[in-house]
Amino acid sequence: MSKKTMFSTGVLLLFGLTFLSYGQESAPKKRVQEQLRNAIELRQEMRAIEKQTIENDPELQGIMNTIREQNLLLQKKLGTTLTNNAEYQALKAQLEVMEKEWKEKNHYKPMDRPDFAPHQDKAKERKRK
Repeated sequence: MSKKTMFSTGVLLLFGLTFLSYGQESAPKKRVQEQLRNAIELRQEMRAIEKQTIENDPELQGIMNTIREQNLLLQKKLGTTLTNNAEYQALKAQLEVMEKEWKEKNHYKPMDRPDFAPHQDKAKERKRK
């Protein structure tokens, strides 16, 4: 899976569980937050195992490389096609302004993604139990 897919999955999971917690009282809200935290942690551990499996299997590596190449081709063609789309360019400009504001406030750091290595240790510990 690509990093974008992983990020999107995490964001959707985060939003889904967050909206579930709005209709509940504060004590259950904490429980939902804990469940969300656990779900994210489990997903990160699963992703680490998936990543390790892909690295160890030549066939899966080939598939992943094909996906990456196709994704790059898609992004390149989309970029070329959407340069003339005024609505898309306006939305893109809005997003860039928002990201700039977030960066200035230190709330948004896209390069600060957690490394999956620590989660591999947790997964091994769970297997032992």
